[in-house]
Amino acid sequence: MAVQTEYVVYIGSLFLACAVICCTAQESSTAHVVHRKSLTLQEIAQSFWIDLQQDLDFFWVCVGRLFYYISTSVVVFMYYYLRDMLHIQEEGDRKKHLGIIVVVAQLVGAICTVPLSRLSNRVGRKPVIYVACLIMSSAFLLYAAAPKVAGGAAWPLVLGSTILYGIGSGAYLSVDYALALDCLPVKKSSAEAFGVWGVAGFIGSTVGPVVGGYLLAANVQPGADTFVRESNIKEYSYIGYALVMVMLGCVMNCMVVFVTAQINKGK
Repeated sequence: MAVQTEYVVYIGSLFLACAVICCTAQESSTAHVVHRKSLTLQEIAQSFWIDLQQDLDFFWVCVGRLFYYISTSVVVFMYYYLRDMLHIQEEGDRKKHLGIIVVVAQLVGAICTVPLSRLSNRVGRKPVIYVACLIMSSAFLLYAAAPKVAGGAAWPLVLGSTILYGIGSGAYLSVDYALALDCLPVKKSSAEAFGVWGVAGFIGSTVGPVVGGYLLAANVQPGADTFVRESNIKEYSYIGYALVMVMLGCVMNCMVVFVTAQINKGK
């Protein structure tokens, strides 16, 4: 479908979701609240500040979330990964395979999220995050190995890696939210705290594509121009994709494990 059509569908879906939420959410009215003073720039700046003496655990939760979202940015490059590493030449086929990857990961994550979050109530938040990062790192390593598999097994291996990633990602996202609740800051409201928590994710999803794009651009196929044009498409090298999977995927998940281990409040 044309991109103009896709945007209309997407906007319609957002409108429907917003309508459902606004019609069903039960909230307390704030119309009676007396606002005695205007919000100042200093108060806005302080809302982004975390007191490292009293709220260090929440700081580590936010840093872990940042590293996690850097790792999720690998999906930005999967379209080109399918083109260059699995040699799927037709654009329509690449989009179909990419759609399968995204939908499978989301469905598997949705199925695993609730059971694994309940498991974290028994065994603790941090052990589940450790296992989730191990599973996601394994998936990234399999993505890196798939292009070297002969006999047409590359795509089944990629699909298997996607299932693994969905399990790990679903486990992390549910338990990360619970861990953030366990470590809420003393000097912030819940709304402020989760605002900062959300910003950490946005920073990660911004930094990841920049770093990954540089790794690919620095490792184009021998003799290829570093600029990719529709009329003269050049392939990125296996080394570039392997670096993306290892640096953005495995290393960032190791960093999530490291910072999560620094948290004292969480189980």
